[in-house]
Amino acid sequence: TVCPKPLWEHTLAIVNTAQEVRGSWTTQLAALLSNVGKPFCYQRMYVCSGCSKVLYTSHNESPSIECSVCHHRVTEDIKFVCSGKVYKGLMQTNCEISSKILNRLGFSNDDKKFILTLVSGYEFYNSVEDWDEARVRRFVHKKGTLWKPMINLMKAVKASQAIEHSDLTKILDLRAKIDRITDLKDLIDGKTPIDGNEVSIITGVEPGPKLGEIMKSIRSAVVDGLVKTKEEAIKFIKGSS
Repeated sequence: TVCPKPLWEHTLAIVNTAQEVRGSWTTQLAALLSNVGKPFCYQRMYVCSGCSKVLYTSHNESPSIECSVCHHRVTEDIKFVCSGKVYKGLMQTNCEISSKILNRLGFSNDDKKFILTLVSGYEFYNSVEDWDEARVRRFVHKKGTLWKPMINLMKAVKASQAIEHSDLTKILDLRAKIDRITDLKDLIDGKTPIDGNEVSIITGVEPGPKLGEIMKSIRSAVVDGLVKTKEEAIKFIKGSS
């Protein structure tokens, strides 16, 4: 996470940007809570100049730490190189604190699920450029109807950062990949092009755990984009038997 501005100003910038991308009030509330865990998990990262071991200190801890490998210490002669700040466990901390706030304020279970899903999982945008079709489809399937609000929050967080870190290309590319999915609704709903009765007839497997495993494998293949039609599903079943 890159937070070049004072935390509160940065958070307000995220909320304002969430409004600009026409996020719902729940998306905007998720934007407000998106940094709530930072003060509790902020750490500085040091790399030992002697053995390259990575060490962390909390935000209010003196960097007088010792490497467990070569026993160098950070003193006035600085034997460690400070290589930046990190927020270890930010998504989990966001979720835990946000959950307490939402419970205290009496939000509905549906609204809590929506907001907590967003604040606990928006920080993966730096890797999306490497996502193939299967990874994009798994993202949509997992997030369900929340995939669009998740992208809106990702855009808000990214756009509110300093200019050198605010490029939205990766996120816009992800959105373009999702727009190219032709079976988007079925993917979100977890539908398969063939039902359990048909699979039972084709395979001769009676309803039960074994048939359930076959249906699970078909559903996984559908999510990954390997199976999109009934014909492909039948071919997949026969090829797996």
